[in-house]
Amino acid sequence: VDGNTGRAMLVDFGIARWVQGEQTGVTAVGTMGYAPPELFSGNVDPRSDIYSLGATLFHLLTGADPQANPLLIFDFDRNPRPRQINTVLTAEMDSIIAKAVEYDSAHRFQTVAEMGRAFKDLKGRAVPERRAPVGVKRAREVNEEGTVFCGFCGRQIFKSDHFCPFCGSRQRKMEDVSRTSVGGVGISGVSMVVLGVNGEEGVRFEIEKPENLIGRRDPGANIFPEIDLTRFDPNFKISRRHAKLVAGDKGFKLLDNGSANGTFLLREDQPPRRLEPGQAEPLLSGDDIRLGDVVIRFVEH
Repeated sequence: VDGNTGRAMLVDFGIARWVQGEQTGVTAVGTMGYAPPELFSGNVDPRSDIYSLGATLFHLLTGADPQANPLLIFDFDRNPRPRQINTVLTAEMDSIIAKAVEYDSAHRFQTVAEMGRAFKDLKGRAVPERRAPVGVKRAREVNEEGTVFCGFCGRQIFKSDHFCPFCGSRQRKMEDVSRTSVGGVGISGVSMVVLGVNGEEGVRFEIEKPENLIGRRDPGANIFPEIDLTRFDPNFKISRRHAKLVAGDKGFKLLDNGSANGTFLLREDQPPRRLEPGQAEPLLSGDDIRLGDVVIRFVEH
């Protein structure tokens, strides 16, 4: 309650303050990532609150904090859309969030009532059935159609899937992969395979890009490695941007990105060797690489 007027006031702790009408050069105050772009030029209107509401919804429904990358997180041409982070979201909910956080306020919902109507339209709609993880009950189906793995999260999926039902990543058609080459190096038939404690091969990450980040997923910081070792690293010994696999004119090379625990090359008949950060190491098919407690094998078929 305001002690001068007796009126009840709603404030956001940390940003509320008195500003005299004649004051100039007042710095805009807000939470980066949640504050709309126009706040910093002083041209706010009710659509600015819609942006902040959209940013809050994004955080609640994806777990990715807009503060981690406030200038780019809602640039969905370069960063994951809500549905790519949380695959349970429907396409309609994805669109509502994306419209609420449009950079240009003219492209957002123009009123809260309009945004509310969009939510009401969702009520009562049937939610698309989500595919359950591959398990014993689906083993027969998988065997009949052929077992493949998502090139991003490594989960078992149908060969006919266009998108991974677990991480939402788009899957490339096998005929497209077979035509891919960079700098004279054919990318098809190249993979990184996670090894078990006894050296047996496990999850396979097919290499489909000329440059591939190896590390741990962090949606809050918009880090989604092509070779995501998060579930194999319960003790967090692998850095988020641990290493990088890069295609060159004469084959693939591995670079350590200055990781905390290092990247070790385990080549047959040679002692383990820690790679110098940033120094490209040419790889041979069959080379093993240790990152933290995880060993992966570079394979060219």
